[in-house]
Amino acid sequence: TMDGVTFKLGKFKAAMGKHNTLHTHAFTFIDAPLAHTAFMGGEGLNDNGVSAAILIPTSWFNEITIQYLKGKGENDEFNSPKPASGVGLVHWKNLFDMTDDLTTELGFSYASGDNSFLDKTTLSAADLTFKWKPSVGGRYASLIWATEYLKRTQAQPGVIDVAASGIASWVEYQFAERWSADYRYDNLVQVDTTERHSLGINYKPSEFASYKLEYNQTRGPILSADGDNVEKAIFLQANLTIGAHPAHSY
Repeated sequence: TMDGVTFKLGKFKAAMGKHNTLHTHAFTFIDAPLAHTAFMGGEGLNDNGVSAAILIPTSWFNEITIQYLKGKGENDEFNSPKPASGVGLVHWKNLFDMTDDLTTELGFSYASGDNSFLDKTTLSAADLTFKWKPSVGGRYASLIWATEYLKRTQAQPGVIDVAASGIASWVEYQFAERWSADYRYDNLVQVDTTERHSLGINYKPSEFASYKLEYNQTRGPILSADGDNVEKAIFLQANLTIGAHPAHSY
């Protein structure tokens, strides 16, 4: 770390939007949004590379992150067979204190690199988050509303570029010291459109444990062998953390 600049070298989760930077146990919902899974894989966009986060001297938190990834990670979108291929990424993050209780975050991301079709894939994202946490009584009540939009353009030799997009918007309301309720709408627009509604309740007895009960209803082209286009599912998740773990970013 230098004055106003933070460097990172090794394998890390790329700064592609907001949700991709989260580890699985920190997800608000059990699964990542549909577009994140479709465009960046089950483990998200993570790879070996180098990163520089530059803090711009303004009256608000203003940070630009520039990253270069090898393009040989677990993500199929950028897994090019060419030995010298890589992925360039830039992320711009802004944080504004609207009041003592309300913070707004606005971010933009763009990534481009070689894909497995020996051509280019580009990803672009925009995210907006409102976080309300009272300066008095914040242990017992808070609200987060986050919305993120993703777009992918995939090029293949001799074929028209294939574009796809998705949006996810979710609300997390903490109504007691250790309890919160969540709702999310997300979709994936490719050849057809898949939509999902998720409703959950979380109990966190400590910072090392959480329990989630979640109901999902997904509507898409064909979601089962029976030809149904609606899938309903209930999940129960226990999440336990053992050992030291660094603090998550905002």
